[in-house]
Amino acid sequence: MENYKDQNEKQWSRYECCSCAVQFWLPLVAPEGDAYEEDVAYQGKSEVLSKKNAHAIVRGYWNARQFLSDFSKKGAAPKKLLDVGCGTGEFAFVAGELGYQVEGVDFNAGAVALARARFGLRDVFVADVYAFLEDKREAYDVITAFEVIEHFPDPGRFLELARGALTVGGVLVLSTPNRDRYWGRINARSESWDFPYQHLSRWSVRSLRNFVEDRGFGAVRMREELPTDWFVERLRSAAGMFLGKPRADDRRSASERTRSRLGFSRYERLKRAVLAVCEVPAAIMHFIFRFKGVHLYGVFIKDRTADYGPVVRWLRSPARKPIVLSMSRWIGPLRVRLLAFKGYFAGIFSRYDLYAYLFKGAKSRTKEQRLLLAYYLQREATLAAIKQFVRADGSVEFCGRPFFPCEGNYWEMMMLFDSTVTKDPYRAEQFLKEDSVVIDAGANTGVFTVLAATLAPRGRVYAFEPIQRTFAALMRNTERLRKENRVECHQEFLAEKDGEKVMRAALSGFTGSLAEDSPFVPHQDTFDFDIVERVRTIRIDDFVKEKHIKRLDFIKIDTEGYERFVLQGAHETIRRFKPVIAMSAYHNPDDKEVLLAFVKSACPEYVVELSQGTEEDFICYVP
Repeated sequence: MENYKDQNEKQWSRYECCSCAVQFWLPLVAPEGDAYEEDVAYQGKSEVLSKKNAHAIVRGYWNARQFLSDFSKKGAAPKKLLDVGCGTGEFAFVAGELGYQVEGVDFNAGAVALARARFGLRDVFVADVYAFLEDKREAYDVITAFEVIEHFPDPGRFLELARGALTVGGVLVLSTPNRDRYWGRINARSESWDFPYQHLSRWSVRSLRNFVEDRGFGAVRMREELPTDWFVERLRSAAGMFLGKPRADDRRSASERTRSRLGFSRYERLKRAVLAVCEVPAAIMHFIFRFKGVHLYGVFIKDRTADYGPVVRWLRSPARKPIVLSMSRWIGPLRVRLLAFKGYFAGIFSRYDLYAYLFKGAKSRTKEQRLLLAYYLQREATLAAIKQFVRADGSVEFCGRPFFPCEGNYWEMMMLFDSTVTKDPYRAEQFLKEDSVVIDAGANTGVFTVLAATLAPRGRVYAFEPIQRTFAALMRNTERLRKENRVECHQEFLAEKDGEKVMRAALSGFTGSLAEDSPFVPHQDTFDFDIVERVRTIRIDDFVKEKHIKRLDFIKIDTEGYERFVLQGAHETIRRFKPVIAMSAYHNPDDKEVLLAFVKSACPEYVVELSQGTEEDFICYVP
């Protein structure tokens, strides 16, 4: 895209990645720390660095102001913060004043020496950032990196290390120069600071989001600075005429000379007044003419779903396509008929079904016919949307293992991924530890079972699924985990007593099942449950005794309205182990009152929270 020769006559070439749109300079070689020792940006402000001036200095940085507006709530639980590229330490000092436990790292020895001397910071280190982060595992709640990522020869490596150093749900805060600033015209003469050797990459909102999300983070917010600096520079140039030319040996900028003449306090008041005046025209230029400021700011959260596989990451991304078909007035009927032919030749529809779809209106079709077509349409649309993730054997990658849908129903598989993993209604990431012991009542095809086994690699998951076809899919999806002795599957139904029970399942489109005596039966009219199976029932209390289970940390229950009877059969286990209980609370009209009463009767110490997402679920735990 561009060639550039730096002050040492070294040649650089700029390229743009066709995938994530990041621009970078070759060769990707970063300077040593001593290359910055004589930098005026570090040296010029040394005369005003003090604890008294720290807050005013930090408020002068646009990126730091964004952080303070987002994360400066006092009284919150103390969090560990790492400031990467801490420089002279004013931001680290202010963050410490707000209650953070702060560490800082920078490869500039002179800047770190100032941070220690002026602000009394002890936990700031001179180190290579990669080496410093290498052995930090889930050590920090927040990592800030202001105007740093553009200096790294391998920003992807930095993000991977930062992700490893963050706790689950930890936050990464980045800022960097906006390559689209003003109208995207970056002048090598007037803006040499944004060229090598100092800056090795250039970023826009789109490229920063793409690059960081590809490394296992989720974007929380992105902001572009208003172009106030452009107006301030015009005023500064005019003011420079009154200051006169600097002496030949005076390397200070015009701002530093003005600050020296006026004094720090008066200079800061003048600066704030000038910025306030410039914000109005800057906002007009930004929102009407897309005239952008110098910097970008982004807040990213460590996203565990990056570990779960590309199809789950896609579900969480803004690029996700809705898994529906267009049913517009003209295109819809034609598409229905074409898919009906396809379904007939694929053996999904009978000849009678085909005639009904081709020649009769929707009102004349039976409920089962309408559902059959609807689920076929959803399956076709889903398969088209996720075909890039489907392997040759029909599986998708989930938690590093192949995962298969039941009877080719990719639509339901994706709905389970979305409702169980990406939305995390059971708060598994919060409550499951490395060695947790889990019971999954109503395991279905194993989405939560595999998720729990991944979050608890040294624990054990007991999965229960009564219906034969769904249990076969569960066994297939947990094959590796069963060989590793981390999952145990049982074709049984958890109930209030041991014995047998008649279970009903739908012919197509739905892998769930209902106990024939479930209180949910009168309230559902969506499916015809025509598959009948007689299955063995067992109480959780009896199962725990039978298996000699000495510890139970988590019970997940989704049994289509039978949750109250599962609790009834787990009374002694709940009282003894006090596990976290995550269960559906929406199937029956009185579920909330009845389930709450059952939990409190077993252990009054439980805190019960209602999680309202795709469905309503109770989260019960003892603090």
